[in-house]
Amino acid sequence: MPRVQRDKVVAAFLAGANKGEAAAAAGVTVWGLAAWLKRNPDVAALYSPRNRMLPEEREWLEAYLPGRTHREIAEAFNERWPRRPLTARQVGSFIKNSGLATGLTGRFEPGGEAYNKGRAWDEFMPPEAQEASRRAWFKEGGTPHNARPVGTEVWRDGFLWRKVAETRPSRHGWRQVHRILWEERHGPVPDGHSVCFRDGDRANIEIGNLILVPRRLAGTLASLGLLGNGLSEEALLVAELAQAASRAARRVGGCEGAGQAK
Repeated sequence: MPRVQRDKVVAAFLAGANKGEAAAAAGVTVWGLAAWLKRNPDVAALYSPRNRMLPEEREWLEAYLPGRTHREIAEAFNERWPRRPLTARQVGSFIKNSGLATGLTGRFEPGGEAYNKGRAWDEFMPPEAQEASRRAWFKEGGTPHNARPVGTEVWRDGFLWRKVAETRPSRHGWRQVHRILWEERHGPVPDGHSVCFRDGDRANIEIGNLILVPRRLAGTLASLGLLGNGLSEEALLVAELAQAASRAARRVGGCEGAGQAK
């Protein structure tokens, strides 16, 4: 860091500035200043403690934590120590980083009540938060911003999918295009079967490139190198024969074992 920038950082710290203000004064980023301060501890020592937790504040927090929510702790802390107000999120970070606990589970306990039960919005929510909440409400007849019309096609998981209906949940309204094409020609896909691509190219969605394959043959076809390599009805017969031969071999092996046992 040039001497001019160093002097600005030193002057800012001596004036009680925090790191963000010192970085802005020197024309550097906060991350850049933090890295530079690690290499220059003499300047880092000038950083004002006004944004650090004082020992008496820490002791008070540790004694006040048990049985209270982060919101309650923040409100009480800010009333007692107004010099550096804390948010509920910052209280949570302090508790986590210090290895402490409030003793609360975060769940509603039997007999417990929500903090806003019986209270009007104005009693616990500022006007700007109320307006933001209203803007986020789903309007009657409205649709999500990412909704897609019926007929939309997208690639997902290596397959082309088409939206065929408006459903809830929306994922039930999507179908693979190659299955739609096959069923238009042959009817519903039987249970235990898959529609595969003869040449292995999932982008080649033509009826002549589709073939119905029993799922029980998939492993055998893969082991024989017949999936995606000119998959045909003949290949299915080869896989059937291979499975039949394997079953026969197991039966023969079982009989021989029984004979040896005698």
